[in-house]
Amino acid sequence: MAIQTGQSVEASDFVFETCRVYQTSGVSLSGGVAIPFQAEHFDTDSMHDNSTNNTRITFNTAGFYAIGGSLYLSTTDAGRVGIRLNGSTDLASNYFTTSSGLAAGSVTTFHEFQIGDYIELVGTSNGTSSGDTRTNFWAVKIGFGS
Repeated sequence: MAIQTGQSVEASDFVFETCRVYQTSGVSLSGGVAIPFQAEHFDTDSMHDNSTNNTRITFNTAGFYAIGGSLYLSTTDAGRVGIRLNGSTDLASNYFTTSSGLAAGSVTTFHEFQIGDYIELVGTSNGTSSGDTRTNFWAVKIGFGS
């Protein structure tokens, strides 16, 4: 939907497909793994399941999305956090090192998704992810209308 000068916009014009998930227990990141997420802060479009394929955010509505995640480690190791599309394509990544005794990294990007595409947050480290709400993963549809 294109907005014209002088046109009013109603709350119903906005489409808020969005999902934010987090860990409740840690996982070994040795060798790099897709991180499982056992809980949701919110999920407006059934994009995540806490038990089946819980490493994935799956897109049920096509469009452009802002996506990102944060990885916190329970140790002071360096690591890498990235977002992987459909199990094989890296969309974005970030390498991080220890800062003041805390090892943490985040990654954010934008991408256009089709229905059925899925993303995973992938972590690599010699340590273990912390397993709390600071290790999180999210997607927000950008735009108006359906």
